[in-house]
Amino acid sequence: MAAGALRQVAAHRVRAVIARVPDPQLRAAFLRTGLSLRGNEAALEAARALHAVITQDPTLLEHDQRHRLINLAIAFACTIPEVSRAAEESHVTLDAVPALASDWIGGLAIDQLRDGHVDRLAVSDPMRFATVLDRLITKELAWALSALLHLLEHACAQPLTPVLEALPAMAKYGVDSPAACFASAIGVRDRGDAIGLGELCPIEASTSFRAFLYWVGTDAPWNTSGLSPDTLARLAGHAATLAAPRALLAFVAGRIRTISVPLVPKRGYGDLPLILSNGDPLHLRRDHSRSDTSDAIAVTNYSRRTVGYLDPAYARPSRRPHTAPAFTTAGRESSSARSLRVQPARYGDAARAIRAQAS
Repeated sequence: MAAGALRQVAAHRVRAVIARVPDPQLRAAFLRTGLSLRGNEAALEAARALHAVITQDPTLLEHDQRHRLINLAIAFACTIPEVSRAAEESHVTLDAVPALASDWIGGLAIDQLRDGHVDRLAVSDPMRFATVLDRLITKELAWALSALLHLLEHACAQPLTPVLEALPAMAKYGVDSPAACFASAIGVRDRGDAIGLGELCPIEASTSFRAFLYWVGTDAPWNTSGLSPDTLARLAGHAATLAAPRALLAFVAGRIRTISVPLVPKRGYGDLPLILSNGDPLHLRRDHSRSDTSDAIAVTNYSRRTVGYLDPAYARPSRRPHTAPAFTTAGRESSSARSLRVQPARYGDAARAIRAQAS
């Protein structure tokens, strides 16, 4: 019943757009925003107004003018009926929304936001303030910004800068840069940490999510940046995943059942074929005694003699203490049926390699 009613509403909206908008490209743009017809018309008017301002002052698109551009886009988005209706239903004056959104995107903490906007919002209760912020800024305004910028690009032919492309996500996460949005998207919950990562990230690494992930996994100086332990753990997990060999990731994901892992001989055991025979059982254990690396996974033979270590590319430090010896991958301890526990692992056909079978 509910699904049928929803289909009827959607069909009515589509018919209204078709009847009102003869231009097929503009009609398609309207339908993609998800706004009401009235909301789309207001968003189009706002997009044209923003385009006119940018045309008159192209310096707004420069990086050092991004805060002015953000505030302008927020002000125009607040003219869209979906935002004004949400403000009315939240019993908040619409005039208070742009400043609140700007401070939220700027990274002010929740308590500072509430204290700084209590008079204009007339909301002092912490729970009610959080509810208003969540609905009005992170949902409705983010939606309105997305629609406005979509029409700015497709109806006004205005190319979007990375800042404009990320602006709806900035409103959602409460951060001030594309890179900070990417950090939030990979699970960095602390807004201050996400903004800090955005400041550390070079401009060329913030142009796309893929570029940001590559920066996190290779060149990022986040490990010495004073970030919170939770953020460092999440970044370490992503970095380890990016650095892990493809075969290892396929093994952990269950796409393959056998993996050959290079074996680095222990000093004095250079000629492994003289010590091990093909098919010999091997044991894997985390070796915390080595001072040169925290990644070491020792490989021992049937008599528990350490003959070498797994290639460091296949070993990652575990973030959680564990009592049972375990092979850890991608920054966290493996678990379930895809883990490499003490068994089974066998010495393989190639010298200095072991073959591990999924248990």
